[in-house]
Amino acid sequence: MARGRIRARIRRSHLYTFACGRPRTSEEERPHEFEGPGFSRIVHCNQPDMHTKKPLKYCSNYISTTKYNIITFLPKAIFEQFRRVANLYFLLAAVLSLTPISPFSAVSMIAPLAFVVGLSMAKEAMEDWRRFIQDMKVNLRKANVHKTDGVFNQKPWMKLRVGDVVKVEKDKFFPADLLLLSSSYEDGICYVETMNLDGETNLKVKRALETTVSLDDEESFKDFSGIIKCEDPNPSLYTFVGNFEYERQIYPLDPSQILLRDSKLRNTAYIYGVVIFTGFDSKVMQNSTKSPSKRSRIEKQMDKIIYILFTLLVFISCISSIGFIVKTKYNLPDWWYLQVPDKEGLYDPGKPWVSGFYHLITALILYGYLIPISLYVSIEVVKVLQALFINHDIHMYDHETGTPAQARTSNLNEELGQVDTILSDKTGTLTCNQMDFLKCSIAGTPYGMRASDVELAAAKQMAMEMDNQSQNGTPRSWRKSEFTESEIELETVITSKDGDVRKPAIKGILSICHTAIPELNEETGIFTYEAESPDEGSFLVAAREFGFEFCRRTQSSIVVRERYPSYDEPIEREYKLLNLLDFTSKKRMSVIVRDESGQIFLLCKGADRDAMLERVSDMMERDLILVGATAVEDKLQNGVPQCIDKLAQAGLKIWVLTGDKMETAINIGFACSLLRQGMKQICITTMNTDAIVQDPKTVKEGTGKITLAIGDGANDVGMIQEADIGVGISGCEGMQAVMASDFAIAQFRFLERLLVVHGHWCYKRIAQMICYFFYKNIAFGLTIFYFEAFAGFSGQSVYVDWYMLLFNVVLTSLPVISLGVFEQDVDSEVCLEFPSLYQQGPKNLFFDWYRIFGWMGNGLYTSVIVFFLNIIIFYDQAFRAGGQIADMTAVGTAMFTGIIWAVNCQIALTMSHFTWIQHFFIWGSIAFWYLFLLVYGELSYALNVNAFRILTEVLAPAPIYWTTTLLVTIACNLPYLAHISFQRSFNPLDHHVIQEIKYYKKDIEDRHMWRQKRRKHDIRRKSGSLPESTQRLGT
Repeated sequence: MARGRIRARIRRSHLYTFACGRPRTSEEERPHEFEGPGFSRIVHCNQPDMHTKKPLKYCSNYISTTKYNIITFLPKAIFEQFRRVANLYFLLAAVLSLTPISPFSAVSMIAPLAFVVGLSMAKEAMEDWRRFIQDMKVNLRKANVHKTDGVFNQKPWMKLRVGDVVKVEKDKFFPADLLLLSSSYEDGICYVETMNLDGETNLKVKRALETTVSLDDEESFKDFSGIIKCEDPNPSLYTFVGNFEYERQIYPLDPSQILLRDSKLRNTAYIYGVVIFTGFDSKVMQNSTKSPSKRSRIEKQMDKIIYILFTLLVFISCISSIGFIVKTKYNLPDWWYLQVPDKEGLYDPGKPWVSGFYHLITALILYGYLIPISLYVSIEVVKVLQALFINHDIHMYDHETGTPAQARTSNLNEELGQVDTILSDKTGTLTCNQMDFLKCSIAGTPYGMRASDVELAAAKQMAMEMDNQSQNGTPRSWRKSEFTESEIELETVITSKDGDVRKPAIKGILSICHTAIPELNEETGIFTYEAESPDEGSFLVAAREFGFEFCRRTQSSIVVRERYPSYDEPIEREYKLLNLLDFTSKKRMSVIVRDESGQIFLLCKGADRDAMLERVSDMMERDLILVGATAVEDKLQNGVPQCIDKLAQAGLKIWVLTGDKMETAINIGFACSLLRQGMKQICITTMNTDAIVQDPKTVKEGTGKITLAIGDGANDVGMIQEADIGVGISGCEGMQAVMASDFAIAQFRFLERLLVVHGHWCYKRIAQMICYFFYKNIAFGLTIFYFEAFAGFSGQSVYVDWYMLLFNVVLTSLPVISLGVFEQDVDSEVCLEFPSLYQQGPKNLFFDWYRIFGWMGNGLYTSVIVFFLNIIIFYDQAFRAGGQIADMTAVGTAMFTGIIWAVNCQIALTMSHFTWIQHFFIWGSIAFWYLFLLVYGELSYALNVNAFRILTEVLAPAPIYWTTTLLVTIACNLPYLAHISFQRSFNPLDHHVIQEIKYYKKDIEDRHMWRQKRRKHDIRRKSGSLPESTQRLGT
């Protein structure tokens, strides 16, 4: 519709196209009678100052979706951090480090905790800042608000108040819930798009009260006032009850006069409205619900491992405490040089049980390095970086819409690699939700006999499976070249003048019987249509192609531009719209029009066809002539069959929920590779829409497996939120599905890469990362226990405090982060060529208890080797040229060097894929250890712990130090090397075989063998060794 003032073209009419625009009956004009709770809202129109004090003070229009604010950030963020058991333990240890009980200095306990907690809080602050920026973009949008004396000024949305009169222009969002007063149309109607509220793309018509339609310019609001009494804020989008007191009259209000926040004004130059509900009182905000908190199963299992380590910690602490009690009671009195009992009473042979209790606390702090303090923050960093890789994957970028993939939460990355069942919507998810006019029947003669793309794809799929034919084996009767002639003939039939009224009548039904609004694209000169449904839009496009272009409508007429008999000189014909019977439960609509010759026609269309004629009861819909029938097609999205086929090869069960007829649903199932010949079909039909929401819950509870739900519309939100993983498609049905989702993609076909590539990688990365974390901390923490027992359970640590501070935070953190971010067992192309590799995730091959305890055992073995080899080598013998023996600091430093080498070489053996970043982090961590020793040994602080020039003068000149480091490193990693060599040789996993083939380039040298391997995987899937797909059909 042309821009600018429309009022000059549209005059008042007493015949209305839409139900909401029809004159009210006497019953409808009566004021609503309500009282009591739930109806206490009073709004003084054009008097916002009346709402600054109670009881009429309402909330502001400021919207915030943030978790924190400046005042609450510190207390709430700290509370969130210390809800984790591990952090709470380290907090208690840090507090106790200020007492004589602690075996460590306060700084060595407080600094790591402060670093880890501070980093996590910084991440929380950064994520919340992003939410704040998004909120402020909305809050700072400008609205034209009546100030005084008929003057309108711009004001930010967040400063709007209840009672303000606002002016909203075309294609702008409504800043609050408004009562419509008038519009650019003289009848006071306006067109509203509610896609952001309910996902519906069709336009809705709102109409102002007749008493306020004269408030059509800014000057008219100079002395305007009125009172609205209505319902209290509630989440119901489709109901509203209220009364409007204006000029000593009371008028009832209903939803047809209410404009909801976040809906958009369309095809209307401007409207005036008064604010009723602001901010969190608005209906859209009343409907906003917090997304459910979702945790991955790996994270839940990780908590169980933490509890196991806590149990181990308490167990060895009790052993240490018992040993200390025995030493205190029987041996301590003989050790006169210790001056017992001490002043603090920690070592008192007369009270061994009290001393044992104090030692228990000391031991709990001393062995705390069994618990990886940096585990949580490292995983958070890794998941954020993994999410960045998902967001920037060019292969999941939709060039047509400019939409990238988006990981809206990073908490569930590894869950993508363990999905068992996919529940998918059909319309808009598997299909384009864009209808194409395919064929029709006029006067009993069919035209356009081409089969639909769905039918063609289904036939190809069935032919390939039954006869093993190529895709060129399309049935001859369905080839496109055979219906061109019938389409050309259709144009002749529509313009026919042979006396059969049915043939030319089809043009009227297609171009006149609708409620669409035309919009002229000024650049192309072509009309586009805002229709109530995609079907209706496809009819108008088809009519335009046949030479009957709907170009303009008013409240009382429809104008069609006919290009017959001359295409270059079109003729505009106006049809007077006498009445319209909108779509009802009978699934049909009718219009009554008068053409330029004065003839009156009733044009009817609907889905009931012959059965409809038998049930017609309305007087105007009698003695109708069946003109014909049409067929429209909602095409499959590009790549959907290939994607579903790959997901089926990956062993995923796929359920599709659709409201189609059973025949159509089965055709679509074959077309998109969901169904195959010989597959057992289970068809479940239900009329209960709530079942869609319950599907993920039923599958989760029934199977105990991970479910993924994918959809594109507001009706899919419940399903998306209930599933373990929710994926939203940013399609044609608004952004509700995306806003409720955990991951967002632009096309269904991108789900293949999201799961088979990124899901597979993320699962293995996180699983290996967590296992390695526990391995290295057990290897390090148990050496402290061994030495404490070796030293008579004295509570003495063999390591300098600064060594222990750096172990988790610096020396071993970056290599494990690089493992979690960059590790690839196979590259993305191989993941897609061998989708059955994905089954390693659902089977949990890399994070089952067997593997977890295996890594724990590896840590136990490493701790034994590191401790006892160093003690045996350095104990009671000279290790320097001058004959000096090693003191505790020298032994502890040598032991710590062995730990650093052993765990970093271990992670190098664990990795399958190396980049320069991983090399830099692994070998750089080892180099940093020596650099630290060099600098630390020169500090005066080192004198206090007998570590002055510990590297340059004590250890480096001694060959035994370097020999011991080499021996410890080899001895620690040799069993793991033997294990993986044996496994690859005699019991290889699938990715081991593929790695060998790729490494020796056999896929290039012997392509036949490579194809044979791929067929082997495909045969395994088809023979039933991998789960087949399942279809869920709901009507």
